[in-house]
Amino acid sequence: MRIQDIYRLALARGLTAKQAGAEYNVNHQSLAKCKGRYDLPSLVTEYERADRESIARMSDRELASYIEVLKQKDYSDSKEYRYATEELSNRKKK
Repeated sequence: MRIQDIYRLALARGLTAKQAGAEYNVNHQSLAKCKGRYDLPSLVTEYERADRESIARMSDRELASYIEVLKQKDYSDSKEYRYATEELSNRKKK
């Protein structure tokens, strides 16, 4: 499997470069270089992964309150707001 294919799999699964490198036994720095070389979208960063995990651990009520706080602070265009609203809408679909 080519490193470009591994990068695309990591994108689809929402993995960081380090996670994909460990799973597919390739150098994570080589994976990170694929973005520029093949003009691909960015992989999830460690910070984004940590944000998503902390948001996923919140209850529905905590999540709704967190979204309201972000709206009041005018952070409605932030990634955290987007992650929180996506998580809440996914929970409501179930």
